[in-house]
Amino acid sequence: MSFDAKTYRDRWASWVNDPLLQSHGLTFDRTLSGVITAPPGKVRVCGWHVDFDERPTCWIDVASREEAEFVCSNLLEACGRNVDFATAHDDSGATLVKAAY
Repeated sequence: MSFDAKTYRDRWASWVNDPLLQSHGLTFDRTLSGVITAPPGKVRVCGWHVDFDERPTCWIDVASREEAEFVCSNLLEACGRNVDFATAHDDSGATLVKAAY
């Protein structure tokens, strides 16, 4: 299957939504993410900032492991946010793509 990285850019959701994030694009919320799970049958790709590893910065749900691996390996083009690496998690909470470090 073929994927186009640019088609993902507008689909990412912020991990937290608070007034500071909405108005200034930053947050001081350092709440731990806990186990990350995708909705049934999906894979959740999470974008992380290297200096802020308590939880992802943003996330997107995709249809398959193959698609998640594509998004993770093309993160800069696929995301467009201030993130350094991505992980992917299935609906059971298993990590399919591990952190870069």
